[in-house]
Amino acid sequence: MRLHTLSWGIALALLSQGAQASGFRLPEMSVAGMGQANAMVADDEPVSAYGYNIAGMGFHPGTRASLEMVGIKPSFKVSNANGSFDSENGSEYLPALYVTHRLKSQPLAFGLGVNTPYGLKTDWPAGTFTAPGALQAFVPTLSEIRMVNVNPSVAYLLRPNLSVAVGLNYYNVFSAKLDSVGGELNGSGSGFGASLGVLYTTERFNLGLQYRSRVKVDLDGDSSSGPATTQVTFPDTLQAGILYRFTPKWSTEFDVDWTGWSSFDRLDISTSNGTLSSSNQWKSAMAYRLGTTYRVNDALRLRAGYAFDQTGQQDAHFSPRIPDADRHLIGLGAGLQAGAWTWDLGANYVYAASRTIDNSTPPSGPDLNGTSVYNGTYESSALLYGVSLSRSF
Repeated sequence: MRLHTLSWGIALALLSQGAQASGFRLPEMSVAGMGQANAMVADDEPVSAYGYNIAGMGFHPGTRASLEMVGIKPSFKVSNANGSFDSENGSEYLPALYVTHRLKSQPLAFGLGVNTPYGLKTDWPAGTFTAPGALQAFVPTLSEIRMVNVNPSVAYLLRPNLSVAVGLNYYNVFSAKLDSVGGELNGSGSGFGASLGVLYTTERFNLGLQYRSRVKVDLDGDSSSGPATTQVTFPDTLQAGILYRFTPKWSTEFDVDWTGWSSFDRLDISTSNGTLSSSNQWKSAMAYRLGTTYRVNDALRLRAGYAFDQTGQQDAHFSPRIPDADRHLIGLGAGLQAGAWTWDLGANYVYAASRTIDNSTPPSGPDLNGTSVYNGTYESSALLYGVSLSRSF
Protein backbone atom coordinates (compact mmCIF):
# COMPACT_ATOMS: atom_id res chain seq x y z
CA MET A 1 0.00 0.00 0.00
CA ARG A 2 1.48 3.32 -1.06
CA LEU A 3 2.20 6.02 1.52
CA HIS A 4 0.02 8.74 -0.04
CA THR A 5 -3.02 6.48 -0.28
CA LEU A 6 -2.63 5.36 3.33
CA SER A 7 -2.15 8.96 4.43
CA TRP A 8 -5.31 9.90 2.55
CA GLY A 9 -7.24 7.22 4.39
CA ILE A 10 -5.91 8.07 7.84
CA ALA A 11 -6.58 11.77 7.28
CA LEU A 12 -10.13 10.97 6.25
CA ALA A 13 -10.49 8.84 9.35
CA LEU A 14 -9.52 11.84 11.41
CA LEU A 15 -12.47 13.72 9.97
CA SER A 16 -14.77 11.56 12.04
CA GLN A 17 -12.66 12.09 15.11
CA GLY A 18 -12.82 15.84 14.67
CA ALA A 19 -16.55 15.60 14.13
CA GLN A 20 -17.03 14.26 17.63
CA ALA A 21 -15.67 17.32 19.42
CA SER A 22 -18.10 19.96 20.65
CA GLY A 23 -15.91 22.50 18.86
CA PHE A 24 -16.96 21.01 15.53
CA ARG A 25 -20.61 21.79 16.16
CA LEU A 26 -21.75 25.38 15.65
CA PRO A 27 -24.75 26.10 17.91
CA GLU A 28 -24.98 29.71 16.65
CA MET A 29 -28.08 29.26 14.51
CA SER A 30 -29.03 32.95 14.52
CA VAL A 31 -27.80 36.41 15.46
CA ALA A 32 -30.67 36.95 17.94
CA GLY A 33 -29.84 33.58 19.51
CA MET A 34 -26.17 34.53 19.87
CA GLY A 35 -27.19 37.41 22.13
CA GLN A 36 -28.81 34.89 24.49
CA ALA A 37 -25.86 32.44 24.35
CA ASN A 38 -28.03 30.29 22.03
CA ALA A 39 -30.69 29.68 24.70
CA MET A 40 -33.67 29.90 22.32
CA VAL A 41 -35.37 26.49 22.12
CA ALA A 42 -38.44 27.84 23.94
CA ASP A 43 -38.49 31.31 22.34
CA ASP A 44 -40.69 31.72 19.26
CA GLU A 45 -40.47 35.51 18.87
CA PRO A 46 -37.55 36.08 16.43
CA VAL A 47 -37.96 34.66 12.94
CA SER A 48 -34.56 33.01 13.33
CA ALA A 49 -35.75 31.03 16.37
CA TYR A 50 -36.60 28.53 13.62
CA GLY A 51 -32.95 27.46 13.76
CA TYR A 52 -33.41 26.27 17.37
CA ASN A 53 -36.99 24.95 17.26
CA ILE A 54 -39.03 24.56 14.08
CA ALA A 55 -42.30 24.41 16.07
CA GLY A 56 -42.24 28.13 16.95
CA MET A 57 -43.40 29.25 13.48
CA GLY A 58 -46.86 27.82 14.20
CA PHE A 59 -47.70 30.82 16.40
CA HIS A 60 -47.03 33.52 13.79
CA PRO A 61 -49.55 34.19 11.01
CA GLY A 62 -48.47 35.55 7.65
CA THR A 63 -44.99 35.45 6.17
CA ARG A 64 -41.74 36.23 7.96
CA ALA A 65 -38.16 36.12 6.69
CA SER A 66 -34.68 36.72 8.09
CA LEU A 67 -31.28 37.00 6.42
CA GLU A 68 -28.30 36.40 8.74
CA MET A 69 -24.52 36.74 8.59
CA VAL A 70 -22.15 35.46 11.31
CA GLY A 71 -18.39 35.96 11.37
CA ILE A 72 -16.07 33.61 13.28
CA LYS A 73 -12.47 34.34 14.29
CA PRO A 74 -11.02 31.24 16.03
CA SER A 75 -7.67 30.86 17.75
CA PHE A 76 -5.83 27.57 18.46
CA LYS A 77 -2.43 27.35 20.15
CA VAL A 78 -0.16 24.58 21.38
CA SER A 79 3.01 24.62 23.48
CA ASN A 80 5.05 21.42 23.29
CA ALA A 81 8.63 20.16 23.16
CA ASN A 82 9.09 21.78 19.73
CA GLY A 83 8.02 25.27 20.88
CA SER A 84 4.84 27.35 20.72
CA PHE A 85 2.66 27.29 17.59
CA ASP A 86 -0.54 28.98 16.39
CA SER A 87 -2.95 27.41 13.95
CA GLU A 88 -3.15 29.71 10.93
CA ASN A 89 -6.82 30.73 11.06
CA GLY A 90 -8.48 33.69 9.40
CA SER A 91 -12.07 34.86 9.81
CA GLU A 92 -14.88 32.76 8.36
CA TYR A 93 -18.32 34.12 7.38
CA LEU A 94 -21.44 31.97 7.53
CA PRO A 95 -24.76 33.18 6.03
CA ALA A 96 -28.16 31.83 7.05
CA LEU A 97 -31.73 32.27 5.80
CA TYR A 98 -35.09 31.62 7.46
CA VAL A 99 -38.56 31.92 5.90
CA THR A 100 -41.88 30.91 7.50
CA HIS A 101 -45.52 31.18 6.42
CA ARG A 102 -48.72 30.27 8.29
CA LEU A 103 -51.95 29.76 6.39
CA LYS A 104 -54.87 32.09 7.12
CA SER A 105 -57.63 29.47 7.15
CA GLN A 106 -55.73 26.57 8.74
CA PRO A 107 -53.50 26.18 11.86
CA LEU A 108 -50.72 25.05 9.54
CA ALA A 109 -47.32 26.65 8.90
CA PHE A 110 -44.45 25.96 6.52
CA GLY A 111 -40.83 26.96 6.92
CA LEU A 112 -37.39 26.78 5.38
CA GLY A 113 -34.04 27.21 7.09
CA VAL A 114 -30.60 27.27 5.50
CA ASN A 115 -27.73 27.29 8.00
CA THR A 116 -24.40 25.74 9.03
CA PRO A 117 -24.64 23.47 12.12
CA TYR A 118 -21.07 22.14 11.77
CA GLY A 119 -17.74 23.60 10.67
CA LEU A 120 -14.02 23.06 11.08
CA LYS A 121 -10.68 24.68 10.30
CA THR A 122 -7.25 24.15 11.83
CA ASP A 123 -3.98 24.65 9.98
CA TRP A 124 -0.82 23.74 11.91
CA PRO A 125 2.51 25.01 10.52
CA ALA A 126 5.36 22.67 9.61
CA GLY A 127 7.31 21.44 12.64
CA THR A 128 4.45 21.68 15.15
CA PHE A 129 4.42 17.92 15.84
CA THR A 130 7.15 15.33 15.44
CA ALA A 131 6.69 11.61 14.81
CA PRO A 132 9.53 9.12 14.33
CA GLY A 133 10.70 8.14 10.85
CA ALA A 134 8.08 7.46 8.20
CA LEU A 135 5.25 8.14 10.69
CA GLN A 136 5.90 11.87 10.26
CA ALA A 137 3.93 11.59 7.02
CA PHE A 138 0.75 11.06 9.06
CA VAL A 139 1.05 14.25 11.14
CA PRO A 140 -1.93 16.54 10.37
CA THR A 141 -1.61 19.95 8.76
CA LEU A 142 -4.78 21.48 7.24
CA SER A 143 -8.24 20.34 8.41
CA GLU A 144 -11.18 22.16 6.84
CA ILE A 145 -14.81 21.18 6.44
CA ARG A 146 -17.49 23.34 4.82
CA MET A 147 -21.11 22.27 4.81
CA VAL A 148 -24.67 23.57 4.66
CA ASN A 149 -27.98 22.28 6.03
CA VAL A 150 -31.24 22.84 4.12
CA ASN A 151 -34.16 22.36 6.54
CA PRO A 152 -37.76 22.50 5.22
CA SER A 153 -40.48 21.75 7.76
CA VAL A 154 -44.20 21.93 8.58
CA ALA A 155 -45.86 22.87 11.90
CA TYR A 156 -49.41 22.29 13.13
CA LEU A 157 -51.24 23.88 16.06
CA LEU A 158 -52.81 21.03 18.02
CA ARG A 159 -54.17 23.67 20.38
CA PRO A 160 -53.92 27.47 20.33
CA ASN A 161 -50.90 27.23 22.67
CA LEU A 162 -49.34 23.95 21.47
CA SER A 163 -47.39 23.59 18.23
CA VAL A 164 -45.72 20.46 16.87
CA ALA A 165 -43.48 20.29 13.81
CA VAL A 166 -41.54 17.85 11.66
CA GLY A 167 -38.77 18.67 9.23
CA LEU A 168 -36.18 17.30 6.84
CA ASN A 169 -32.44 18.01 7.13
CA TYR A 170 -30.27 17.83 4.03
CA TYR A 171 -26.57 18.01 4.91
CA ASN A 172 -24.33 18.90 1.98
CA VAL A 173 -20.61 18.65 2.77
CA PHE A 174 -19.39 20.53 -0.27
CA SER A 175 -15.73 20.66 0.77
CA ALA A 176 -13.65 18.45 3.06
CA LYS A 177 -9.90 19.08 3.09
CA LEU A 178 -7.89 16.96 5.50
CA ASP A 179 -4.17 17.04 4.77
CA SER A 180 -1.16 15.40 6.37
CA VAL A 181 2.56 16.00 5.97
CA GLY A 182 2.70 13.12 3.51
CA GLY A 183 -0.43 13.71 1.44
CA GLU A 184 -3.52 15.72 0.65
CA LEU A 185 -7.19 14.90 0.29
CA ASN A 186 -10.39 16.62 -0.68
CA GLY A 187 -13.88 15.20 -0.76
CA SER A 188 -17.60 15.94 -0.71
CA GLY A 189 -20.91 14.23 -0.07
CA SER A 190 -24.43 14.59 1.30
CA GLY A 191 -27.06 12.87 3.45
CA PHE A 192 -30.55 13.25 4.94
CA GLY A 193 -32.00 13.37 8.45
CA ALA A 194 -35.11 14.56 10.27
CA SER A 195 -36.19 17.06 12.94
CA LEU A 196 -39.02 17.06 15.47
CA GLY A 197 -40.05 20.16 17.42
CA VAL A 198 -42.61 20.93 20.14
CA LEU A 199 -43.45 24.30 21.70
CA TYR A 200 -46.00 24.98 24.45
CA THR A 201 -46.80 28.55 25.50
CA THR A 202 -48.61 30.22 28.39
CA GLU A 203 -48.83 33.79 29.59
CA ARG A 204 -45.95 33.24 32.03
CA PHE A 205 -43.73 30.58 30.47
CA ASN A 206 -42.88 28.56 27.37
CA LEU A 207 -41.61 24.98 27.12
CA GLY A 208 -39.65 23.92 24.05
CA LEU A 209 -38.13 20.69 22.76
CA GLN A 210 -36.31 19.85 19.53
CA TYR A 211 -34.70 16.61 18.37
CA ARG A 212 -32.45 16.43 15.32
CA SER A 213 -31.54 12.96 14.05
CA ARG A 214 -28.18 11.59 13.01
CA VAL A 215 -27.18 12.23 9.42
CA LYS A 216 -24.98 9.77 7.54
CA VAL A 217 -22.93 11.34 4.76
CA ASP A 218 -21.13 9.33 2.10
CA LEU A 219 -17.89 11.11 1.23
CA ASP A 220 -16.15 10.59 -2.10
CA GLY A 221 -12.63 12.00 -2.29
CA ASP A 222 -9.61 12.44 -4.49
CA SER A 223 -5.90 12.40 -3.75
CA SER A 224 -2.66 12.13 -5.66
CA SER A 225 -2.95 8.36 -5.29
CA GLY A 226 -6.51 7.96 -6.57
CA PRO A 227 -10.08 7.79 -5.22
CA ALA A 228 -11.24 6.82 -1.72
CA THR A 229 -14.66 6.71 -0.04
CA THR A 230 -16.06 6.51 3.47
CA GLN A 231 -19.20 7.31 5.47
CA VAL A 232 -19.32 9.86 8.29
CA THR A 233 -22.16 10.08 10.83
CA PHE A 234 -23.05 13.53 12.15
CA PRO A 235 -24.52 13.07 15.65
CA ASP A 236 -28.09 13.49 16.80
CA THR A 237 -28.99 16.32 19.19
CA LEU A 238 -31.72 16.89 21.76
CA GLN A 239 -32.46 20.37 23.11
CA ALA A 240 -34.96 21.28 25.83
CA GLY A 241 -35.70 24.72 27.25
CA ILE A 242 -37.96 26.72 29.51
CA LEU A 243 -38.57 30.45 29.08
CA TYR A 244 -40.03 32.41 32.02
CA ARG A 245 -41.44 35.94 31.87
CA PHE A 246 -40.74 37.72 35.15
CA THR A 247 -42.42 40.85 33.81
CA PRO A 248 -43.86 41.87 30.42
CA LYS A 249 -40.44 43.42 29.68
CA TRP A 250 -38.08 40.81 31.11
CA SER A 251 -37.79 37.13 30.19
CA THR A 252 -35.13 34.49 30.88
CA GLU A 253 -34.55 31.09 29.28
CA PHE A 254 -32.60 28.06 30.44
CA ASP A 255 -31.72 25.28 27.96
CA VAL A 256 -30.16 21.85 28.31
CA ASP A 257 -28.48 20.51 25.18
CA TRP A 258 -27.37 16.90 24.53
CA THR A 259 -25.17 15.87 21.59
CA GLY A 260 -24.76 12.17 20.79
CA TRP A 261 -21.10 12.19 19.80
CA SER A 262 -20.79 8.53 20.82
CA SER A 263 -22.95 7.44 17.87
CA PHE A 264 -19.83 7.08 15.74
CA ASP A 265 -17.44 4.36 16.91
CA ARG A 266 -16.00 2.90 13.68
CA LEU A 267 -14.93 4.16 10.28
CA ASP A 268 -14.08 2.07 7.22
CA ILE A 269 -12.24 3.75 4.34
CA SER A 270 -12.28 2.06 0.95
CA THR A 271 -9.31 2.75 -1.31
CA SER A 272 -7.91 1.26 -4.50
CA ASN A 273 -5.51 -0.74 -2.31
CA GLY A 274 -8.05 -2.16 0.13
CA THR A 275 -10.03 -1.11 3.21
CA LEU A 276 -8.64 0.85 6.15
CA SER A 277 -10.42 0.89 9.49
CA SER A 278 -10.40 3.33 12.38
CA SER A 279 -12.24 3.28 15.71
CA ASN A 280 -13.33 6.24 17.84
CA GLN A 281 -14.00 6.43 21.56
CA TRP A 282 -15.87 9.71 21.85
CA LYS A 283 -18.57 10.23 24.44
CA SER A 284 -21.83 12.14 24.34
CA ALA A 285 -21.68 15.64 25.83
CA MET A 286 -23.99 18.15 27.51
CA ALA A 287 -24.29 21.91 27.22
CA TYR A 288 -26.13 24.32 29.53
CA ARG A 289 -27.31 27.71 28.28
CA LEU A 290 -28.84 30.66 30.11
CA GLY A 291 -30.10 33.73 28.24
CA THR A 292 -32.16 36.80 29.06
CA THR A 293 -33.97 39.52 27.10
CA TYR A 294 -35.02 42.96 28.32
CA ARG A 295 -37.52 44.99 26.28
CA VAL A 296 -36.56 48.61 26.82
CA ASN A 297 -39.55 49.73 24.76
CA ASP A 298 -41.59 48.52 21.79
CA ALA A 299 -38.60 49.02 19.48
CA LEU A 300 -35.48 48.02 21.44
CA ARG A 301 -34.49 44.68 22.97
CA LEU A 302 -31.27 43.97 24.87
CA ARG A 303 -29.93 40.42 25.25
CA ALA A 304 -27.25 38.65 27.29
CA GLY A 305 -26.34 35.07 28.11
CA TYR A 306 -23.85 32.48 29.34
CA ALA A 307 -23.27 28.87 28.24
CA PHE A 308 -21.06 25.98 29.30
CA ASP A 309 -20.27 23.25 26.75
CA GLN A 310 -18.67 19.95 27.71
CA THR A 311 -16.18 18.37 25.34
CA GLY A 312 -16.75 14.86 24.03
CA GLN A 313 -13.07 14.35 23.22
CA GLN A 314 -11.09 12.06 25.53
CA ASP A 315 -7.33 12.18 26.10
CA ALA A 316 -6.94 8.57 24.97
CA HIS A 317 -7.96 9.52 21.42
CA PHE A 318 -6.93 13.17 21.33
CA SER A 319 -6.33 14.72 17.88
CA PRO A 320 -5.00 18.24 17.20
CA ARG A 321 -7.28 18.49 14.19
CA ILE A 322 -9.83 19.58 16.83
CA PRO A 323 -7.95 20.54 20.02
CA ASP A 324 -11.17 20.67 22.01
CA ALA A 325 -11.85 21.33 25.71
CA ASP A 326 -14.71 22.36 27.99
CA ARG A 327 -15.90 25.78 26.88
CA HIS A 328 -17.43 28.91 28.37
CA LEU A 329 -19.44 31.31 26.20
CA ILE A 330 -20.56 34.88 26.89
CA GLY A 331 -23.22 36.40 24.64
CA LEU A 332 -24.43 39.98 24.13
CA GLY A 333 -26.91 41.33 21.62
CA ALA A 334 -29.58 43.87 20.71
CA GLY A 335 -32.61 44.03 18.46
CA LEU A 336 -34.16 47.16 16.94
CA GLN A 337 -37.62 47.04 15.37
CA ALA A 338 -38.86 49.68 12.92
CA GLY A 339 -42.31 48.84 11.62
CA ALA A 340 -42.17 45.52 9.77
CA TRP A 341 -38.37 45.49 9.81
CA THR A 342 -36.05 44.26 12.60
CA TRP A 343 -32.27 44.58 12.87
CA ASP A 344 -30.37 42.28 15.23
CA LEU A 345 -26.77 42.45 16.38
CA GLY A 346 -25.02 39.72 18.36
CA ALA A 347 -21.58 38.77 19.64
CA ASN A 348 -20.11 35.74 21.44
CA TYR A 349 -16.78 35.23 23.12
CA VAL A 350 -15.85 31.57 23.55
CA TYR A 351 -13.06 30.60 25.94
CA ALA A 352 -11.82 27.02 26.32
CA ALA A 353 -10.06 25.86 29.45
CA SER A 354 -6.35 25.14 28.94
CA ARG A 355 -5.88 21.44 28.25
CA THR A 356 -2.65 19.49 28.78
CA ILE A 357 -2.18 16.18 26.96
CA ASP A 358 0.46 13.90 28.50
CA ASN A 359 0.00 10.47 26.95
CA SER A 360 2.72 7.88 27.53
CA THR A 361 1.83 5.65 24.56
CA PRO A 362 4.49 5.88 21.84
CA PRO A 363 3.40 5.89 18.18
CA SER A 364 3.42 2.44 16.61
CA GLY A 365 1.40 2.97 13.44
CA PRO A 366 -0.18 5.59 11.19
CA ASP A 367 -3.00 6.42 13.64
CA LEU A 368 -1.20 8.89 15.94
CA ASN A 369 -4.26 9.88 17.99
CA GLY A 370 -3.79 9.41 21.71
CA THR A 371 -0.02 8.94 21.44
CA SER A 372 2.84 11.02 22.83
CA VAL A 373 3.24 12.74 19.43
CA TYR A 374 0.48 15.18 20.34
CA ASN A 375 1.53 15.87 23.92
CA GLY A 376 1.45 19.54 24.89
CA THR A 377 -0.73 22.27 26.34
CA TYR A 378 -3.55 23.46 24.11
CA GLU A 379 -5.45 26.75 24.32
CA SER A 380 -8.33 27.93 22.18
CA SER A 381 -10.82 30.77 21.96
CA ALA A 382 -13.12 32.35 19.40
CA LEU A 383 -14.86 35.64 18.73
CA LEU A 384 -18.18 35.49 16.89
CA TYR A 385 -20.17 38.47 15.67
CA GLY A 386 -23.23 38.82 13.49
CA VAL A 387 -25.94 40.99 11.99
CA SER A 388 -29.37 40.08 10.65
CA LEU A 389 -32.30 41.78 8.96
CA SER A 390 -35.84 40.41 9.39
CA ARG A 391 -39.22 41.38 7.96
CA SER A 392 -42.86 40.46 8.47
CA PHE A 393 -45.22 40.54 5.49
